[in-house]
Amino acid sequence: MELISRCLVEIVQRRGFDGRVYKCKIHDMVRELIIMIAEEEEFCKFDERGKQQLTAKTRWLCFIDEMDEKSLKNSSKLRALLLMSSRRFDFERNSGFLRSLRMLDLSNCTMDEHCVTNLFSSISSFKRLASLNLSGIQALKEVPSSIHKLLNLQLLLLTEIADNELDVLSQLRRLNVLAIDAEDCRKNNVLEMLEKLTPPPSLQELYIRNYKKETLPNWVNPGQLSRLQYLCIENGDLVNLSSGKSTWNLEGLCLKYLMRLEVNWKDLEKDMPVLHYMEISHCYHLKDFPCSVMEPGVWRKIN
Repeated sequence: MELISRCLVEIVQRRGFDGRVYKCKIHDMVRELIIMIAEEEEFCKFDERGKQQLTAKTRWLCFIDEMDEKSLKNSSKLRALLLMSSRRFDFERNSGFLRSLRMLDLSNCTMDEHCVTNLFSSISSFKRLASLNLSGIQALKEVPSSIHKLLNLQLLLLTEIADNELDVLSQLRRLNVLAIDAEDCRKNNVLEMLEKLTPPPSLQELYIRNYKKETLPNWVNPGQLSRLQYLCIENGDLVNLSSGKSTWNLEGLCLKYLMRLEVNWKDLEKDMPVLHYMEISHCYHLKDFPCSVMEPGVWRKIN
């Protein structure tokens, strides 16, 4: 935030709820300065062509085809690994050198079933892993229950989840962000599966997109999501947001493209007494709201 206040970093996209910056851009001179400082702090290192070099002190690595797996033997300080190699990566052989990882991104990797099996036989040893991205891996048919051994996991990204994997989420006790995209799910009973889902106990942020039912899944209620701070629902057939007699601890709410949703502002205030930020867009049947419900509108509580 200090870099932003000094105009060294320019904000491109920021979330209104808590001010978190999602996207930013920098001047070429600032980029060169960042690279220089990153090398001085031994965060990462680049050659004269701008390609990353793996050293014994590297903490962040984007692994590409030109790199040699054997070089990972000297990378015990590695904390973040982004795999962008089309070659088979032997996780079992390298697991001993990757045990200090905090972030592992395997999104859209070309992995066969053998490689996926190899991955999950090793990944449970990554005890410090906090962020895991498995989205877009075609050979990933199911997530084994061994993933619950990742006790520090806070962010898990998946393309889809099987019926027998629904309880795995509840075992990830530190998982605090969950995003569900139900697009095109009417054909494969995903809507019914979502009803059976048991949410992680520490969930703080929930994003539901393209949900084509009139009511939210039964588990989306104040009792089961007592720590939830931010709820975002986009593009669906939702008709109401009733929470029964319980009240939410929500601080931020985002409702977009919910053309059938019918909610009165006074009722929402009662259900969400600590709400202080709200984004609304294309929700035509909301009544007496303090901001626009047709076009994109933003409301902030004034203390």
